[in-house]
Amino acid sequence: MTDKDKPVRYVPDIDWSSPDDVERLFKPNDFSAFDGDPTMLGKKLSKLDESLGIFHGRKFSQATVRHNLGQLPPNRFNKLTMEHGDELVDPPLAILMRIYDKYPNLCPPFPYVEMDELIEVGGFNSKRELSLMLGRDQVSATRYSSSDGKKKTPSPTTMILTYVMWLFIKAGKMDEYREIVLQEGKYRGTNNLLSTGFPRVKNKETDVIRDVKTRATKIIKDAKETDAAKEEAQEIVNKCVMYMGHFHELRELRVTLEDNQINYKALVDSDPERAENIKKYIAELESEIAAHEVAESKLGTEIAEASKKLK
Repeated sequence: MTDKDKPVRYVPDIDWSSPDDVERLFKPNDFSAFDGDPTMLGKKLSKLDESLGIFHGRKFSQATVRHNLGQLPPNRFNKLTMEHGDELVDPPLAILMRIYDKYPNLCPPFPYVEMDELIEVGGFNSKRELSLMLGRDQVSATRYSSSDGKKKTPSPTTMILTYVMWLFIKAGKMDEYREIVLQEGKYRGTNNLLSTGFPRVKNKETDVIRDVKTRATKIIKDAKETDAAKEEAQEIVNKCVMYMGHFHELRELRVTLEDNQINYKALVDSDPERAENIKKYIAELESEIAAHEVAESKLGTEIAEASKKLK
């Protein structure tokens, strides 16, 4: 076994001056579960479990996965994978999932780097930029640094992501880390993350769907309920899952549409033939979006009507 192929037992043994050591730490995952996947849904945490297990040649327990994602409590993990399985996870968790899936030797990571050190070595233009690179709002880096004498402790997930970002910086791979974060912002509906911040994906409509699904699920699990009531509740749950599928598909299609509209404008004069092909694709996208919007609206009406019968 060559030095490059040795398993990473713990990150501090990395010799950052050794290209082989750095390459060993950032060994790509041939069994990636999320490459090109635009939606980091809660239920996909199980895919991460499988991907890590295949790469390391050993089964990853749920406890191990929860620990490496920021010491997620069992009840939160179960909510993410089951109750909220069809919803996007928060940006910090999504970024960690993508990074661990791409470079499993970073998992499990070790204690996080102090925010002040990250600011010093990262060369960020502002603390707001650093905050966004951590999937947080624009005040997070200021809140977690000691410059104002009132430093607070980040969440466990942010602590681990801070350390993982530091590893990318030390390996000279910050541009790649930045691209992962910007792509996550793009998947969530913004082509200019540094200006807009992460868009709010959840809205009043999805909050209502979540509430209805939760109430219907309780009926299904209630031993005192009749079979008829449970069947009706299951139909509602199925419709909620379908609604969220249309919701995420629409978000992805709209981002793709915006990209192609930008490409069309850039090529319409310099390359009319390519521009014409893009124009046709834009028309297809608009038609597909319209179809999803109709289906989403119909399901929303049906769910709202059915929810009146729930307790």
